Amino acid sequence: MRNVILAASLLLSFPFAAPAGATAADSRHRQTYRGCLLDNNGIYLLKTSKGKLFQLTGDTTGFSALVGRELSITGNEGRPIDLATGIYKDTNQASTNHGTSLTLRVGRATKVADVCAPAKGATH
Repeated sequence: MRNVILAASLLLSFPFAAPAGATAADSRHRQTYRGCLLDNNGIYLLKTSKGKLFQLTGDTTGFSALVGRELSITGNEGRPIDLATGIYKDTNQASTNHGTSLTLRVGRATKVADVCAPAKGATH
């Protein structure tokens, strides 16, 4: 009986469950980024106002209708990837290398605006 009470109290101390397939490490490392959704031949990218570029992975269903709009995306950052070849790069290479982006596994996406905000320093 004592073990049942201990098990029940442990279960009640965790108020939420992670989505199927997610680990505790996944939820700890989630980040939220805001930027413009781009389509590169069927590969979705998020470009932030600071110029950071993410290749979006995971469930991108419905993203074709959101291209050119500003989104807020929460997910897990992954390794840098070469946009031309799709080959993952060494993790110590910066995402600012030409033709390289980080991957971002989409957990949640929300439309922020119908048009993308201009990049910082833009003169338009």
